[in-house]
Amino acid sequence: MRHLSESTILNPINTRPLPTKMKLQPLLLTLALLMAPSKSIAADKVLKLSLKEAISKSLEANPEIEILRLDPELATQNVKQAESRFDTFLSAEASVGKDVSPSGSSLAGTEITDKGDRFKIAASKELEYGTDLELAFTNSKIENNSLFTGLSPEYASDLTLTLKQPILKGAWSGRPGILVDIQEELEKSAQWNFKAELSNQIKAVIEAYWNQKLAKKDIEVKQKSLASAEKFRDEADAGVSAGTQAPTALAQASAQSALRKEELIAAQNRFESANNQLRKVIGDYDTLRETVILELVDAPEFTSDKFETNSSLNTAIEQRPELRAQDLKIKSDQLNRKLQSQNILPELNLVGSVGVDGLSGNPQTNPFDSVGPVGFAGGRDDSLDSLGSGDYYEYTVGVEIKRSFGNSAAEATAKQAEIEQLRSSLKRKSLEQQVIVEVKNAVSDLETATQRIKAGKEAEKFAKKALDTGEERFKVGLSTPREVLELQEDLAQAELALATALSDYQIALAEIYRARGELLERYEIAFVNPKES
Repeated sequence: MRHLSESTILNPINTRPLPTKMKLQPLLLTLALLMAPSKSIAADKVLKLSLKEAISKSLEANPEIEILRLDPELATQNVKQAESRFDTFLSAEASVGKDVSPSGSSLAGTEITDKGDRFKIAASKELEYGTDLELAFTNSKIENNSLFTGLSPEYASDLTLTLKQPILKGAWSGRPGILVDIQEELEKSAQWNFKAELSNQIKAVIEAYWNQKLAKKDIEVKQKSLASAEKFRDEADAGVSAGTQAPTALAQASAQSALRKEELIAAQNRFESANNQLRKVIGDYDTLRETVILELVDAPEFTSDKFETNSSLNTAIEQRPELRAQDLKIKSDQLNRKLQSQNILPELNLVGSVGVDGLSGNPQTNPFDSVGPVGFAGGRDDSLDSLGSGDYYEYTVGVEIKRSFGNSAAEATAKQAEIEQLRSSLKRKSLEQQVIVEVKNAVSDLETATQRIKAGKEAEKFAKKALDTGEERFKVGLSTPREVLELQEDLAQAELALATALSDYQIALAEIYRARGELLERYEIAFVNPKES
C-alpha cells in the first residue's frame, strides 16, 4: 500500500490536471487498468460520528489530552509540597542510662554512680515569615550515690518555648511563605497552559474531521468523473461501430477512463490515511486497532461569519490562555527574584526563650550532718506541681549573625533569578507577537475561504453548463472527444475546489476561534478559569 506524508494527509486532495497533450495508451494497458478492481477498505464496522461526538470522544479517550491533564495536577502537588514546610512537627525522646566514674575525693567515695531516665516531647513549627517556634517539655529522674547529692532520686521538669525570628535574610520579601506564593502562581499558569494545549488538541480533531470529510468527497467526485468517462467511452464505442466517430475517439475515451480509475484508487488511499488520522486524534485505542470507517454525518456549511481584525486582536490579547499563563509565570519569577535577592543579605536573627522549671526528690544526708533541700521532697508528680507554680523560671533574649565570606553562591542564584525573569518577559512579548500573527492570518484565511466558496459555486455552475453544451455539440459532431473529456475534468475540478473551500472554511473558522481564545467555549467544553490574585 502506498503511504502519504503527513502534510498530504492533512491536505489530502492532490488532483492532477488533464494533460494538454494526451498520449494514447497501448490498448493492452488500457484494458488492464479498466479491468482492475477499485481499491476499497475492508471495514470491521462503520461508526457514524458528528463533529461534537468526535470532540467528546477525544476528550474521553485521547492519551495526549490525558497527559496534558497531569501537568496542573503536578503543579497542585508542588503547592502542597511547599506548604508542608509550615506543618507542625511533633517529636518525642526517651532514654535510660547509667554512669559509673572514679572519684578522687575521699569524702565522695572511690566511685560515683549516676543512673536515671529522661523523656522529652516537643512541638515545632515554622511560620510564613520565617519564625521558628518550639515548645518542649522535659522530665528526668537521676539517682546519685555521691555524699554531696542533695536529692536522690531527683526529679526535674521543665517547659520551654524557644523562638528564632529572621530580621534580614529570610524575613519580609525573603520570607519562606513566598515559596508557596511562587508555586501557586505556577499552578495557575499550568492550568492556563492546559487550556491552551487542549484548544490545540480540539483544533486538531476539527481539522482531521473536515480533512476526512473532504477525502470522502474527493472519492465521490472521482467516482462521478470515472462514471462520466466510462459513459462517454461507451458512446464513443457506439459511434465508432456506427461509423459516425473516428477510432481515435474511443482510444482517447478509454485512456481517460483508465486515468480516472487510477486517480480514484489514489483518492481511496488518501481517504484511508485521513480516516486513520481522525481515529488517532480521537484516541480510541480499540477503534484504532480495528478497521473502522468513521462515517461523518456533519456537512461543511457556509455560515458567512465575519470577524474584524482589531476587535479579534483585542479579544485574543485578553483571552488567549498562553498569554495568561505567561503573565503568571512572570509573577512567579518576580517573586523568586525578590526571594533570591534578599538571600544575599547576612543572617541576622532575633533569638529568645522562656520557660518554667520544677524539682522534687528524696532529700539525702550529707557528710556535714545536714539534710538536703527538704522543701523539694516528693516524687515525680511533685516536680510537675513545682513546674506549674511558676515560681521558677528562666528567659533569654539575644541576636545571632552569620555571614559567608564571598557570598558567591547567593549572588549567582540571585543573578539567575533576574535572568529568568527577563527571559519570561521577553517570551511574553514573543507570544503576543505570535498571537497577533495568528489572529491576522486566521481572519485572512477565513475571508479567503469565503471568497473561494463564492467563486467555487460560480465555477461549478458554469462548468456544468459548459459540459452539458459540449456533450450536445459532440453528439452532432461539432466538438471533439478531447473537448468533452476536458469539460468533464473541469467540472470535477470545480466540484472538488468548492468542497475544498468549504472544508478550509470550517478549519479556518475553528482556527479563528482558537486564535481569539474562544474555541473551548465555542464547543461548550467546560473549563474553570483559575482565580488570579
